[in-house]
Amino acid sequence: MMKNSIVFFLSSLLFAPLLFSQTFFDDAVQAYNEGNYTHAFKAFNIHYTNTQDEDAAYYIATMYESGRGVDKNSTQAQIWYKISAKRYFNVNKKLYNHTFNKQRRFFFQKIDRIEDKETKETIQEMIESRYEFKTHNHNYFLPFGYQEDIYPTYVASDEYTNREAEFQFSIRFDMKSNLLGLNEVYSGAFTQRSFWQIYAPSAPFRENNYMPELFVTFPWLDGNTLSSLRSVTFGMAHQSNGQGSTTVVTGETLANRSRSWNFFYTNLRFQWGAALIDLKAWKRVTEDPSLDDNPDLTDYLGHGSLTVTLPYKKLVTTSLIRYNTSTKKGSFELNLSYPIYRRENVFWYAKVFTGYGESLIDYNTNITKSSFGLSFSR
Repeated sequence: MMKNSIVFFLSSLLFAPLLFSQTFFDDAVQAYNEGNYTHAFKAFNIHYTNTQDEDAAYYIATMYESGRGVDKNSTQAQIWYKISAKRYFNVNKKLYNHTFNKQRRFFFQKIDRIEDKETKETIQEMIESRYEFKTHNHNYFLPFGYQEDIYPTYVASDEYTNREAEFQFSIRFDMKSNLLGLNEVYSGAFTQRSFWQIYAPSAPFRENNYMPELFVTFPWLDGNTLSSLRSVTFGMAHQSNGQGSTTVVTGETLANRSRSWNFFYTNLRFQWGAALIDLKAWKRVTEDPSLDDNPDLTDYLGHGSLTVTLPYKKLVTTSLIRYNTSTKKGSFELNLSYPIYRRENVFWYAKVFTGYGESLIDYNTNITKSSFGLSFSR
């Protein structure tokens, strides 16, 4: 335990080198707002050269048009406006929901005329669904899942089979950014993972796992140190299956189905070529032993994970490894996704899992399972 705590602490110390100055874009916007246009113009140009950011191109265009920080030049202004518009269009046209967003605007145009401006904007926001929820973990539905053994039951009336469906719903909301001037993003997320015995007589849900979390992600901008490191995330999470403790019904004692834990984590994201590597370490929050339904959870889940995501053209392969060096227990998961024909936001999805911790209810059961279906993010 001490060894894992030291590893977690040392990984957290990586926060120290992140105390660097703002990016050229933030510096440029600040200078622009303060009227220091000469400095802003130079900073916007440097930022655009490094990132090809359409927002920087737009600022440069407006400064040429107004003669702020540079000689007024309508020709250059038009050139930079075109660069900004072209890059903005090229980014947005690749988003599959771009067409749906345009159609939703058509729905708004068909409503009765609203005189009050704020009321009109509220209605438009609702109809066009202008909300900033994003995907967090994979979102998928896998109707075909098979493992060799029958899942253990905790209620005598349940009749489980070795075939089931599985789905995961995971969203993120970015709440704030750049409070420390480090371009960091503060986020909240929620993930629900469900195991549905759709092929059993009464089709019960065998297990539901819920995980809310809060985290902050810092980009790593120091190109001279650990150049393959791209971002560092610090977070806290609660994971539970939402079940109650041991219950007595008509004299029969039912097995305790409650599973939960709280933990802090650090995630380091590296990049080598096209590969993205996530090295994650977590530290469980100590609970009152009398209230802890799964005190040996980390014996099976370990204290960290290694995830390797490898895109090749349209195919994305993701491998995840968890391992506890003390107990010699862990798990391996392999996911493959590929777009369905002519779709950019729906994918064929295959998953293979072997080891411990597939679900909280069976965290200490060795399971090997293959599943196939669709995913809606990756």
